[in-house]
Amino acid sequence: MSVRVDQLLRLEVERDPDPGELLNLVPNPSGELGAWGWVTPVAGSLLRSVSGMGLTYTSPGGADSYFYTEPMPVAAGGYVAASWQAPSVDGKYTAQIEWLDVSKTLTGSTAPTAQLQGSLTYRQIGSTAVPAGAAYCRLRFDHYAADGGQPIASTWMAVLDVTVTEAAASDGLVWQRTNLMPTPTGAQGVGGWSAHGGASVGTSSYHQLDGEASLTITKTGDTTGPARLASELMPVTGGRDYLLAARSRPGGHRRDVTLSARWLKANGDEIATVALRTVTETPDDWTAQITALATAPTNATHVRLRVEYGNLAPGEVHYVNQVQVEPFRGFGFTSFFDGASTPTAGETYAWAGTPYASASIATSATGDVGTLVPVPYQNILGPSANITVDREDLNVGSMSVQLFDAILDPTQNDLIRQGRRIRLVTVDGDVLFAGKVLTGAVTYHLLQANEQKRAEVNLTAVDPINTLAGTPRLEGVATIAELPYLLEGAGVPWSCNGSGDQVAAATVVAYNGNASVLDQVAVTRDTVLGFAWVDRNGVLQAWDRDQIDSTVAATLDETSYNTDLDIAFDLDKVINSVTVRVLRVIATSGSTEELVFGPYVDQASYQQYGEHAAEYTVQGFDPADAAGIQAYAQQILDVNATPALRVNSMVLPIRGTDDLAKAKLDLYDLVAVSNDRAGLADDSRITTITHTITPGKWLVTLGFTVDGAVASANAVPAPPPGVGGVKDDIDGTLDGVQGNLDQLNNVTLPQVQSDLSQAKTDISGLQGKFPITSTSISDGAITTPKLAANSITGDKIVGNTITGSKIVGLSITGDKIAGNSISGDKIVGNSITADKLDANAINGKTITGSTLQTAASGQRVTVSTSGDIKLYTGDASEVSPGGLYSLVTGGWLQTRLFSPQSSTGAASSIWLNGDLSTNGDIELLPRGGNGNTLNYGQMHSTQGLFDDSENGGGNGRAANFNNLGRLVPASSSTLEVKDNVTALPDDDDLARKYLELQGYTFTMKGEADDPAKRTYAGFIVDYVEAMGAEMEPWLLRDQDHVAGGISYDRVPALQQVILRYHERRADALQAEVDDLRTQLEALAQRVTALEQPAS
Repeated sequence: MSVRVDQLLRLEVERDPDPGELLNLVPNPSGELGAWGWVTPVAGSLLRSVSGMGLTYTSPGGADSYFYTEPMPVAAGGYVAASWQAPSVDGKYTAQIEWLDVSKTLTGSTAPTAQLQGSLTYRQIGSTAVPAGAAYCRLRFDHYAADGGQPIASTWMAVLDVTVTEAAASDGLVWQRTNLMPTPTGAQGVGGWSAHGGASVGTSSYHQLDGEASLTITKTGDTTGPARLASELMPVTGGRDYLLAARSRPGGHRRDVTLSARWLKANGDEIATVALRTVTETPDDWTAQITALATAPTNATHVRLRVEYGNLAPGEVHYVNQVQVEPFRGFGFTSFFDGASTPTAGETYAWAGTPYASASIATSATGDVGTLVPVPYQNILGPSANITVDREDLNVGSMSVQLFDAILDPTQNDLIRQGRRIRLVTVDGDVLFAGKVLTGAVTYHLLQANEQKRAEVNLTAVDPINTLAGTPRLEGVATIAELPYLLEGAGVPWSCNGSGDQVAAATVVAYNGNASVLDQVAVTRDTVLGFAWVDRNGVLQAWDRDQIDSTVAATLDETSYNTDLDIAFDLDKVINSVTVRVLRVIATSGSTEELVFGPYVDQASYQQYGEHAAEYTVQGFDPADAAGIQAYAQQILDVNATPALRVNSMVLPIRGTDDLAKAKLDLYDLVAVSNDRAGLADDSRITTITHTITPGKWLVTLGFTVDGAVASANAVPAPPPGVGGVKDDIDGTLDGVQGNLDQLNNVTLPQVQSDLSQAKTDISGLQGKFPITSTSISDGAITTPKLAANSITGDKIVGNTITGSKIVGLSITGDKIAGNSISGDKIVGNSITADKLDANAINGKTITGSTLQTAASGQRVTVSTSGDIKLYTGDASEVSPGGLYSLVTGGWLQTRLFSPQSSTGAASSIWLNGDLSTNGDIELLPRGGNGNTLNYGQMHSTQGLFDDSENGGGNGRAANFNNLGRLVPASSSTLEVKDNVTALPDDDDLARKYLELQGYTFTMKGEADDPAKRTYAGFIVDYVEAMGAEMEPWLLRDQDHVAGGISYDRVPALQQVILRYHERRADALQAEVDDLRTQLEALAQRVTALEQPAS
């Protein structure tokens, strides 16, 4: 079976912006990719993505607090502008644009905005000149308390739709939209429109839109049948997406109307005519804008829009208006315009040439950049293409493409260029490969009869692993949860145990001057025996083995494949000899060394299958713990030493849209693989994926590893000698001091004073560079004579280094500790026990930065110095504890109570056992806040409750609670929150089903003792649910899927089905009446004739 692959896939490459098209320099404007692309330089601060809120920044308190985008390249002498939305802010904030030189050193900034409060209004920094010497810019947000001072700990602010754009000139900071349709209305005649199918085209002022006359189509002759209007030709670019739109109104009978696109080559030959969307006209009114998105074939140069009617009777008239063909810029249809449209506050309109005979252009106000896409794409996939995609966990994924298309010749077209982003996408929008073009070349076949195939274009692309492998990273961490510390600024989005958030701090356990970010990720993965890969969307996934998704993504059996399976013992996955390379920091020098342990051998497997050796590099291990290192190696041997007879790979054919779900399977998806003939049925992880795509065929080859097996080790370079975080910092600072001292020769006294001042600043940077670390203290070394009064201060101690074994009993007395100096991060948990402290040693001392807690781990309560009370459940999936704290924000005194959050998505709730009373307001806000669906779970009440946010009482959408305590959210009718929009069918059986609905009167049980008890009218959900699945759209169900109410706001849609049913019956009856009237008139004529006397 041949497959039109170009009807299932799009190969999209980054294109240059059109004239008047602005691009967003911010790659992650609303947190769609976690916190990637942003930097949080303030210690203890945190940036994370919150659904519906965008990017949420939490301040640590006690310091200036700010965050900014990663540096974005700009051209000196050009202009930039910015816009954003800050929907929720604890306190206030400012924004400014900062300038950086070619080395990314800060050189200046714009003036900060006034201190602003949270608002749904878009804020802007208007057209701003890029100063000389600037090569990069970044957008910075500073967070403040409500009084304008430093923010309170744990307060936060949210931003979304963050946009920064640039242009060569100030007046270029406008966005433009183009309506290619020269005659969008009938205001000045029919223009180039024509009618077909026995119909005529005209204009009419009888039914106008926005004061402009309409185009008309009138069925001529005496035959009923289809008819259509066709527009004049409009120029297009092959591979580009276009929005097509029109409105229609019936003159009498309403009909189905279809919007179609007819694509043509440069010589006028038709490529294809594609029906895009069909709707039924609105009786006696205009339809809503009929919109559709269409992609021009790669060899298309023109398009003709067609408005088609299925069955028109002689003399029947329909009206057409507000026709639009607009190059797609990444956002849906906004509003109709042409050159005659009335200017608004945000847009002006003009004809590109002769009015009503040329395109129309809409232009924004200067500096009002709106919301822009970071990357514009163009489809380059035609019918003649060969594509191969190869992907596996931490190896560079690649895509090779062979296209026979002269239009894409790199010598004639600059689309195929090294470094441009490219992606392979299914027709329903799911990415199968995302990366950047690595190479592009062309080979000519000049004897080819088909001119389009005379150029053979070959390109290769690589996925983001290539970026990770090329980005150096010195520091290493020992846990998956700390990996964002390394990934911040690496240019690749991440998801660590399901979170794309940054981390406030991390413990660096090793330094490797030869390592890349990819190397560090591999070492951390192997340290915890976890998993890491780049998914098909280009996001780095890193998971602990107890956190990775265990849901079976697909069942692959004989119905899924049609070729023989690769069934064999998986000897290539066997590991029976393990060598462990441990990286550790040398305390005396601060550099990192590599210690080798093993090999540890599974003798039985070794003797039966021969040697299958692997080397794993780890960090954060104590080299003195030989038993722990051996136990680590044994974990690998336990799951990898014995091969099994299993399915190693299979080939899946993709024949059509029904098979696309199999093509979307990703690395490390868990799948159930079975073959009845071989008697095999196993759950396996996908560890390799290959797409082989040729004209007429698409095959997906999946390679498997047994679920639970340890990932194959990556080769990691050993650290160079003498390199470490401490030593490098000291050397760099000393070099700076020496440079300043060298400049002191033969200078004036003021210069000496200035340089000495700078040298003093540089030397001060050495303080704390030789801290006390755990390995630099011998057991029992800290005794009372060794400690001078007030000598233990916070800057002398590296976090978590003082353990109980280092301190002689009763050595630390009160006079040895400087006030406010020992913070909680300096001491390993449970290290200072009662026998280590002299009586009254910490009496009267303030312990800064500490936390009072009821237990070291598990279920516990902690109280911080900022006044936060946090409640930990101890559950492994908990990513954020519950809590209670008070603050002043926006002039309000607030106490906030939070429920814990789980990485598994498990529901959280707050239970109030007993009466709840208040002297003030109680706000019920959705977890996402501002404009998102409220998700309270269950609230139990004998009376109905409601949230009146639609009346200004809150920031969420309106929601009601019925007297059963069930949440009944109000519906939104806007298209932006809906998918899979399908018209209710004109089905007589369905309409008769709805007619069975019985209304009732009733009273409410909760009002039994109310003397003013009311009688209500409505439906009974129990009876409605019992009527069958047809009634499901009108039922309201809670989180347990219990039907608790009727969505009365949806009842009009139900009534419309019934009304249409009656309308059809009325039409049928009317036709029958008309037929009977005709027969009656004929009979009357016959009777009259019979009554006439014979002549």
